[in-house]
Amino acid sequence: MYNNEKKSYYEKKTLVTINSSDRIKKNKIITEINKEKVVKNGFKIIDNETILVSHNHNYEITNSTEVIFRNIEGNYNSNLNKYAIGGIPIEYLNYNEETGRPIFNVEFIYNNVDNKIVSNSYKIKIPININKNLLILNTEGGGSNIIVEKINKFVRGYEDSSFYKIILPYRFKNISNVKLVSLEMENAQYSIRDSVSKKYNNKNDYIKDNNLIHWINKENETKVTYLCFIFFIYPMY
Repeated sequence: MYNNEKKSYYEKKTLVTINSSDRIKKNKIITEINKEKVVKNGFKIIDNETILVSHNHNYEITNSTEVIFRNIEGNYNSNLNKYAIGGIPIEYLNYNEETGRPIFNVEFIYNNVDNKIVSNSYKIKIPININKNLLILNTEGGGSNIIVEKINKFVRGYEDSSFYKIILPYRFKNISNVKLVSLEMENAQYSIRDSVSKKYNNKNDYIKDNNLIHWINKENETKVTYLCFIFFIYPMY
């Protein structure tokens, strides 16, 4: 900015307080509920890798459509000791808010009728950690209240307080430099330097240890009352 009195330029400085506790901690998805539900028992296991979903979805036919499912019901499977559909536990199909999974990429099945694309079903992949020996092919199930939500946006979450992004209060322009003015932290040595163990984030996105920041707890500080020091020099052999 130009100063007419001093005939010189000066910089405008803005302090921004950043609190890591305000970061988005969990992955979050923005979805749109499909008004049309999956037909009753519209899940069918057609091979060891694939489930056919009968659903009048009205989605645009693309290769990048991702969906989640809710309210899938199953029958009790004594081998798994869980409710399942043909050997697939329903917990591997229903979306879990805590873990942010599972999310399915769909492969549309469609026909061209009178120069118009018509599709009322699609395929999804069976989760890879399913025991394929327990699958029962051609099993149909899922109940009558399966809800489908299309993913419109994915918002990354940051579990670790030393690695995250924040939203600034407003847009900054013509930035010349950024400085860290002050830093406050709790006694967090172990949470920073311990090995990374994350629920859903990629642990490779985190530094293995932090050897750049050092601190001393206030109760452990040493006060010097005299401006003199005594040094002991030990001979080396």
